[in-house]
Amino acid sequence: VLADDHRVQVPVTNPAGTGAATAYYTWSPAQHEGFLLCEGLPALVAGTMFELWVVTKSGSAQKANPMQSFDSANGACQVTMDYSALAGTPTGIGISVEKAPMSATQHAGWLLYGNLASN
Repeated sequence: VLADDHRVQVPVTNPAGTGAATAYYTWSPAQHEGFLLCEGLPALVAGTMFELWVVTKSGSAQKANPMQSFDSANGACQVTMDYSALAGTPTGIGISVEKAPMSATQHAGWLLYGNLASN
């Protein structure tokens, strides 16, 4: 991803503009791969986890696609992603706090979100 001259870095922030968590998603649209670096994530309550999503658009329909769950003992994360199997055009990346285990049907509000469509 870093070797791609056309890589894009997207800030992933709290939609409400609050909280100490910050993240950046660096991705290669051509390679359909990227990585997320974050810090300041809140401590998780027992039985919950962070879930990373890629939002795609196909025609007028948008879909949040669960990519993977992760934990953060110190508020930081480093997550790699391959989204080549997703249908549609990636338009956003989000992090939510979900009940464990990971599920494609549950989706809480965004803790952090980055708009890929404008980049």
